[in-house]
Amino acid sequence: MTEISQGLIFMKILFAHGLEGSPNGSKPTWMKESLDWEIICPEMSNNGWTIADQTEVIAKAIAENEDIDIIMGSSYGGLAIANASERFAERNLRLVLLAPAFGLAENFRSIA
Repeated sequence: MTEISQGLIFMKILFAHGLEGSPNGSKPTWMKESLDWEIICPEMSNNGWTIADQTEVIAKAIAENEDIDIIMGSSYGGLAIANASERFAERNLRLVLLAPAFGLAENFRSIA
């Protein structure tokens, strides 16, 4: 947390959107506009659509940003940040998981 001004806490957030979300989606946009937080929100499908691909997108963003206050992920992005954060255990990262897609593979198999 960099500073407090007028009752607001300014933070740098790494946000991983869900499968149908985007860097310009409602969650990252609201945090930026309403809270004046710095939001880093990579395009999750940059490397592909698998969870392994999306985990790599987040791992790269974590490695490139030493001063992240919180890593937040929604749905598929929540699963990706949980996976990627394991690689950076020494950094004691703070995660916020919004309806993470845990058990996704099992759910797909059960309806196939």
